[in-house]
Amino acid sequence: DLFVDEYRIMLADKLLANRSSKSAADGSGTDREVHNLELLKLRFGENSMRQCEIMIKDMDDSKRIAANIHSTLEAKHQKKEEEEKAHNDLASNSVSMSTSNDDKKSTSASASASASVVD
Repeated sequence: DLFVDEYRIMLADKLLANRSSKSAADGSGTDREVHNLELLKLRFGENSMRQCEIMIKDMDDSKRIAANIHSTLEAKHQKKEEEEKAHNDLASNSVSMSTSNDDKKSTSASASASASVVD
């Protein structure tokens, strides 16, 4: 029991320390701990190692949920940027079209003025 309690405390510290490292991001950190835990379960029994198993599962679930939230937020951010770009493109096209129409009107007016002067 003392060994199991000490291992549980050490595992908690290790999981918390590794949660932001590269090995935590790719899951290799918890894979190694799962392997160790399986060996310890054979020696000390399933029930005595249940809390350690739950800690590892919680860390894996937390990483998965955080990755899902991150990808959802990233997708929303990209969609918003695309919508803003489309809106800005539409607005700039509208401004250039109105400027072009104004140029055509002024060219027509000067041509009419020139024609009346010639008459």
